[in-house]
Formats: sequence, C-alpha cells, structure tokens
Amino acid sequence: YAVMLKREHEEINWELTRKKIYDQIRGLNPWPGAYTLFRGEIVKIWKSSLKGYSFETGKDEWSTEKYSPGQIIQLSSEGIFVQAGDAPLLISQVQPAGKRPMPARDFFLGRHGITGEYFGK
Repeated sequence: YAVMLKREHEEINWELTRKKIYDQIRGLNPWPGAYTLFRGEIVKIWKSSLKGYSFETGKDEWSTEKYSPGQIIQLSSEGIFVQAGDAPLLISQVQPAGKRPMPARDFFLGRHGITGEYFGK
C-alpha cells in the first residue's frame, strides 16, 4: 500500500539528493507528474537522468562546490543540468503549464534562459 498522493508530493525540493529527485520524477510519471517553478511559472518535469553517476560505486564525477540547489549550471544537447543537493541532474523533457511536453533544451532556449538562473523560484 502507498500513501495518497497530495500536491506537496509533486513539488521538487532541489535540496534533496539528485537520486531522490530522479526517483521522484520517475515515480510520478505518467501521473500526476513532478513540478518545479521557473520564473514563477509551473513546469512539469517528465524525464531526467543521472549522467555522471556510477551505480556500481555510488560516486559522482561532478565537483559542485560553487553551485546552489536548483541552479541551472549547464545547457547541453541532451537537456539542462540543474544542481540538486549533492550533484547535477540532467533534465531532458519538461512541460510548461498549458503546453505540450517538449525537450528541456528547447524550453530553456525559447525563454532566453541564462545559466545561473534557478528552478524552484
């Protein structure tokens, strides 16, 4: 048995480890979906990955001392890297409110995003 899902279960807390956020996104897909804020707009996050994480050793190849949780730190062809509590998480598919799901890179570029901005604010 599982607990009844509430709206607060859907919101991403970027202070958590990236593995927990990754699991939250996977666990809430296809319904109801995990969400965060970007410039005050609700954005559902449908796909993410743990690029740079080794499941065998449990270690990351990222050095993240200079980034804050929720900070967008890099744009790549695969999506956008967002700093979680311990390491960056690659976000690959998002859905802005009232729109269709789209690649995270297209979302970021379409809003003239700048690395250093934050999710969750």
